Amino acid sequence: MGFKDFLFSFFPSGWLNPKLEGNKRFFNGIGNSLDYVYDLAHQVELESSVSTAVLTLSDREIEYGLAPDPSLDVESRRSRLLARMQEEDGPVNTEDFEKALGVLSSGVAKVIPNHNNYSVLYHLTVTSSFHLNLTLLEEYIRRNKLAHYAHSFRIGGLTNILTYSTNRSEPIYESIPLYCGAFYAGGENDLC
Repeated sequence: MGFKDFLFSFFPSGWLNPKLEGNKRFFNGIGNSLDYVYDLAHQVELESSVSTAVLTLSDREIEYGLAPDPSLDVESRRSRLLARMQEEDGPVNTEDFEKALGVLSSGVAKVIPNHNNYSVLYHLTVTSSFHLNLTLLEEYIRRNKLAHYAHSFRIGGLTNILTYSTNRSEPIYESIPLYCGAFYAGGENDLC
């Protein structure tokens, strides 16, 4: 039921003939205008939150200093924005860092520091659905980790083939978990 029918319902049946052409046009115009305003208000409500935004993602990425990348899917762009927004709120503690890595990796993240070696291991555990974008993870980690610490990834819980690739290259690593239960990316960009 559109707004036109809603408006007609306020008039008793004897007062207004809904079949007359003038009444149809008048209430159809008002109804269409109200439908448009309602849809616009609903769209503004959806765009006001990063977790439901679609049309304003590019503007928000620019606002937070990210390069807009329409080639990424909407969920990756939202995750990247949410991670940057958490980053802007102040220093990142380990708990918040793990939460942000979990959001970016669609899994559960654990930070395992090795202070004697000046390194840290990011252990990512797959939950139900798994889509890993290591480029986004690298970007977030580089902006938030201690600069003098090397880092590496360990990915566990895989139930199917994992392929690592970037936008700039062909797949450069493929792991079948039956033979190898973990995937490591060491240093800043080296693959072991």
